[in-house]
Amino acid sequence: MRLLFVHNDKVKEDNNGNLYTGGCYNEQIWNRYLSLSNEFSVILRKDSKQYSVDFARKNFNSFNKELINYIEIPNLFSSVTSYFNQNRRKQIDRIVEEAVISNDLIIIRSGASYNCTRAIKYARRYNKPYLIEVTGSAWHAQWFHSLKGKVLAPFSEMKTKNSVKHASHAIYVTNEFLQSKYPNTGVTVGCSDVELKEYTPQLLNKRLEKIHEKTKEASSTVVLGTLAAVDTKTKGHKYVIQAISRLNKQGYNFEYQIPGSGNNSYLSGIAKDYGVEDKVKFLGSLPHEKVFDWLDSIDVYIQPSLTEGLPRAVVEAMSRACPVIGSNAGGIPELLNPNHVFKKGSVKEICNQLKQIKPNMMKIEAERSLKKAGEFDKNNLNTLRQEFYNSYVKYCKEVYNQRKSQSRSDGELK
Repeated sequence: MRLLFVHNDKVKEDNNGNLYTGGCYNEQIWNRYLSLSNEFSVILRKDSKQYSVDFARKNFNSFNKELINYIEIPNLFSSVTSYFNQNRRKQIDRIVEEAVISNDLIIIRSGASYNCTRAIKYARRYNKPYLIEVTGSAWHAQWFHSLKGKVLAPFSEMKTKNSVKHASHAIYVTNEFLQSKYPNTGVTVGCSDVELKEYTPQLLNKRLEKIHEKTKEASSTVVLGTLAAVDTKTKGHKYVIQAISRLNKQGYNFEYQIPGSGNNSYLSGIAKDYGVEDKVKFLGSLPHEKVFDWLDSIDVYIQPSLTEGLPRAVVEAMSRACPVIGSNAGGIPELLNPNHVFKKGSVKEICNQLKQIKPNMMKIEAERSLKKAGEFDKNNLNTLRQEFYNSYVKYCKEVYNQRKSQSRSDGELK
């Protein structure tokens, strides 16, 4: 069977025409879908910028054009004019409709973007069951994005509710939060999309030794970290920057490391305004295999998001026995010790949490992190996810076979 995957993410291209994807997609992720079909196509936007080969290979994940058919669609978000360009929207409609007609299996990641809602529209028009992957709050993603986002938030929320409701299958990255927000009347499962590196109990010993060494240094720097795109304001980096500025003036010594793609000029400006430009380190985009080495190097991972589903980076940090604190956005509280959850957007509460970072707290949270990460065992999640995808494929085959049988019966009656 032929599978179509639709999302609003961007494909990147180098000067030689090679394609890449950002941190959301890598070979392991694509293999999930390749295993379901003999033909696999994806609909994604394309980044307007072209990158040097060396930069692209270092910072992005390779996209295999031999295995995956890439269907490019026009980018509505390149400018305000593009967004309201009806000809461009009609062009997207034609591309998406043709792709839906040509494929048997339809998987939608999130449900509020224009190309995703078009794919759902045509899947329903042509009576094709679709599976939706519910990864976050549409309302919060828009509301905390911009003034325009606040206008669009109610519409995005309504679209997502409708998209999820009518899917034959829905897979959620949370166990509770998104299920209650976007209920589905079909077949559902809660399953994180995290891909953990193999980890062992020795990681805890290594972390505890790191904490012990820290206690020997009289005024050692406490290194915090957040893994997220630096130009996505909903990730909440600025509140951590403001918090460490306030605390460092009181004699504390915090450093904030931020790996992630995007233009860091906004956050750089905030760090400068708050006098901590020397304490905020932008590390750029890290290949997935380098992320775990970085997590091993920091002291505490902090997820200050204004909106989230269930953040993979938090689970990845926990799998390295890294102490974690975070906001109360989305599914984050499902992962953390309630004593180390702060109100999203509250610099005061972040400061209170950072003041609690002491050796004993770090040891307790290191142990808790590794134990919690055990719930996200790669093999167990892969099995659960694969069984769910397989149930969708089986369902589609049954639906199409029933229609063929019915069509033959109707033909015989005539």
